[in-house]
Amino acid sequence: MTNVKSLRLTFLLFALLSTSFLHAQNWPNWRGPNGDGTSIETNLPVKWDSITNVLWKSPVPGTGYASPVIWGDRLFTASANLDTKERILLCYDADNGDLLWQKTVVETSLEKKHSDNSYASGTPATDGKLIYVSFLDGDDVVVAAYNFAGEKIWLQRPGKFYSPHGFSCSPALFEDKVIINGNSKKGGFLAALDKTNGEIIWKIPHNESAHSFSTPIFRELAGKTQMIFGGNKEIASYNPDDGSRYWFVEGPSEDFCSSPVYNEKSDLVIMSSAWPQRLLLAIKPDGTGNVSDSHVVWQTKEGAVYVPSPICTDDYLFTTMTNGRVFCIEVATGKILWKENLGKQYASPVLAAGLIYMPNDEGVITVIKPGVSFEFIAKNSIGERMNASPAISNGRIYLRGNKHIFCIGKKRSAEKTEGKIIPFSELKFTDIGAATRTGKMAINGNEIEITAGGSDIWGTNDEFNFGHKKIKGDFDVSVQVLGLTKAHQYTKAGIMARADLSDNSRHVYFQVFPDNTPRNKNNGGCEFQYRQEKGGKMKAVYPNQETAGNKFDVNFPDTFIRLKRRGDVFESYISSNNKTWNLYTTFSQKLPEELLVGMAVTSHNAGKFTKARFANLLQE
Repeated sequence: MTNVKSLRLTFLLFALLSTSFLHAQNWPNWRGPNGDGTSIETNLPVKWDSITNVLWKSPVPGTGYASPVIWGDRLFTASANLDTKERILLCYDADNGDLLWQKTVVETSLEKKHSDNSYASGTPATDGKLIYVSFLDGDDVVVAAYNFAGEKIWLQRPGKFYSPHGFSCSPALFEDKVIINGNSKKGGFLAALDKTNGEIIWKIPHNESAHSFSTPIFRELAGKTQMIFGGNKEIASYNPDDGSRYWFVEGPSEDFCSSPVYNEKSDLVIMSSAWPQRLLLAIKPDGTGNVSDSHVVWQTKEGAVYVPSPICTDDYLFTTMTNGRVFCIEVATGKILWKENLGKQYASPVLAAGLIYMPNDEGVITVIKPGVSFEFIAKNSIGERMNASPAISNGRIYLRGNKHIFCIGKKRSAEKTEGKIIPFSELKFTDIGAATRTGKMAINGNEIEITAGGSDIWGTNDEFNFGHKKIKGDFDVSVQVLGLTKAHQYTKAGIMARADLSDNSRHVYFQVFPDNTPRNKNNGGCEFQYRQEKGGKMKAVYPNQETAGNKFDVNFPDTFIRLKRRGDVFESYISSNNKTWNLYTTFSQKLPEELLVGMAVTSHNAGKFTKARFANLLQE
């Protein structure tokens, strides 16, 4: 019999770490991979200002307090356009700050809200395949899923939400589920949706007239997986598989805003109520049923929080009030060790490399060394107000101000690694299509000349010459195009990822033309093409005529092209120096895990050859 507990523990470890320790850690949801603001990242800067150690700064359309989430080289957040009343999901390149796409999730009237809330306060969540985001549409809670190309996969309305304070639901992910907090003044609920299609897996009513803007955490405690959540006028532990309740503590008040934390050393769940009474409780998580009188180890009014969530080290708990008072509390006893005023604060702190990054509303982040007395390392300002919480990933700190997103990090010698050279001798050369003239190749060190024929790579059947190798899983391949002779206006050469060697195979193809002459809908020198179904017609993605300018032009030999795969998402880039890459398109297509990847060349002239010269074939 399968050991379910072992499998569950394996999942939790994966969820907490997000990626292997050998790689940079993703920050996939509200408060990061652990849901508690902690990160395993090291070598982070502790000092910066609006210029120093700022790798990039990018404007944010609209307004909102949603925090950034990062997966690999993608950053997501949410915003609201107050003029058009659109609620928006945003995708940035985490390496350089380019806004890659923005999608309107709903367009609806502006709900009532607290003056300190926004119309886009819920932080998105991602599992590396889809991005999940939640907004309010009238009284309807809306949850939507998009892929990394910005295509909407599903949209669900799991229930109603009524509050004069507005909405702020950050989806939480557990295994195959999206957990949604719908606690409000009437008709409250807690629900789990299927990540793949949005269907409701379970939904439990929360009928107490109270608000909760809290996001649950997941831990393996007392021999079972527990989802800790504050809402329905109680702090409770649930089974995330079916929504059943393990234990609960009544009250201690009505409303909740902050998220819980768990201290492993003391084996305590710690959470604070928000209104009308603020009480901070430490609870043993091994009870059953009502544990209000049996499992509360300590509670205190001093140090309780309203909105910001706390941060925890082995021995110390750090809480902060919206008035700016920061408390250091001994975890085991609840004793206040010190308190300090660091400025009005709604954002939540983060912990990395043994240091706490404590933000305030003025955009000043105080770096604190945990201990029995207050010790700060630095105070850093981004130069604008800030209500979103920091995110940490890829050795960088990402901060969302009220107008911009900032990437804080130490300067790197090169933003794109050189990658591993693929010797051209490792490639297999195949003439694709029955009528394709036999091609030739000539290798000279790290350069290759491909002489190719073929009528075209287009329509339902292809004719071209293909130098390829098998690559399994994700890849990032680039090559320099030194030259391409013009056998026809539509002569093509580029990087292809192909399912098989049949002439009607599914594939994606990023290719260049011999020059920058306008072609059909294309005023640049390159194009992204694809065939989604075997034997189906090929289609193309053309550059935006209004904004492309000349950044997609070819200028041999200073032309570098790049094709990148992440799951079912493919990205194509072009560069003139192999350093600064212009993103041409992000495209989603289901293809086998193992693909044939390499250079594809067609003359587009059945009676004439073309010659394409390449150099520096690299794979990361």
